[in-house]
Amino acid sequence: MPLRFVQRFAPSPETIRAHPWLRPMAGWLTDDRLWRISPHGTAMAGAIAVFVCFLPILGQTLVAIILGLFFRVHLPILFGILVLGTPIATPPVFYASYRLGTGLLNRPLLVFPDDWDWAWLWQSLSTLWAPLWAGSLVAGLVAALILYIAIRLAWYWRLLRRWKRRARSKIAGDTR
Repeated sequence: MPLRFVQRFAPSPETIRAHPWLRPMAGWLTDDRLWRISPHGTAMAGAIAVFVCFLPILGQTLVAIILGLFFRVHLPILFGILVLGTPIATPPVFYASYRLGTGLLNRPLLVFPDDWDWAWLWQSLSTLWAPLWAGSLVAGLVAALILYIAIRLAWYWRLLRRWKRRARSKIAGDTR
C-alpha cells in the first residue's frame, strides 16, 4: 500500500526534536497533522505541491513547505509530489501556462526566434512575465482543485470498497 510506504519513511517527532538543525522549529514540525496520513492532509498536500509546481519562481520547495506548515498537511507526500513533479513537468507546464496567460490577457503570443539567446530572453521578459504568471496562477489553481477532488474521491472509493468487502465477509461468515 503506497500510504504505508510513505508513512514508513516519515520521521518521528523524536527524530525531529533530536536533529540539531530542526530543533529550533521542533514546535511546528512535531504537529501530528504534518506526519499522520488523513484524507484532508493528503489531498491538501497534493494540491499545494501541484499549485507550487506551476509557479514560475525559484525556491518552490521552500514555498511549498511554508504553505504545508501553514495549512498543516502531510509533509512527506507534499515533498514527494514536489520532488517528482517539478523536474519532469516544468518546461511543458510553463509553456502551457504562458499560452493560457496570453489567451486570458488577450495578448499576442511571443514567437521565439530560431537563434534565440539568453540576452533576447532577458529583454523579452517584460512581455513574457504577465501572461506567464496569469496562466500559471489559473492553471495551478485548477490543477490543485482537480487533484484535491481526485485524491478525496479515491480515498472514499477505497473506503467504500473496504466497507463492502467487510460487509460481504460478515454475511458469508454468518451463513456458514
